[in-house]
Amino acid sequence: MGLVEVGDQLVQRECLVQAVEYRARGNTLAQDWIDTSLESLKTASARELAAAALTMSPLEWRRTFLG
Repeated sequence: MGLVEVGDQLVQRECLVQAVEYRARGNTLAQDWIDTSLESLKTASARELAAAALTMSPLEWRRTFLG
């Protein structure tokens, strides 16, 4: 995987986290955004972080992974 692809995975993962935050705030339209972001993740590590983001509250995810 090249540098451009790694960068794209980082952007997609961040989009997913933002969408999960929006969904937690009551935005019902965020699910399509979440689904699209999930489909675009190619690396195992990106998918693992996405799975965590979907099973934790946004605050818990940030505390766990961002310190």
